[in-house]
Amino acid sequence: MGVKAVATKKKPEKVVNPLFEKLPKQFETGGVLPPKKDLHRFVTWSKVVRIQRQHRILKQRLKVLPAMNQFTKTLGC
Repeated sequence: MGVKAVATKKKPEKVVNPLFEKLPKQFETGGVLPPKKDLHRFVTWSKVVRIQRQHRILKQRLKVLPAMNQFTKTLGC
């Protein structure tokens, strides 16, 4: 009644290429990623939102006679 020794398999060592040596990251001045910015301007907005904004800007740029402008400010709004 002997106990058999379990043969352990040796994993082959990884071949390290000296041309592709892994260097530690440099977290010094200029070595880190830039801080996160507000990307609000670069978002693809829906068509409805884009049309609303364009409409508002065009109304600001348009010069309207005072007699016509009185209808843009109604009591219901």
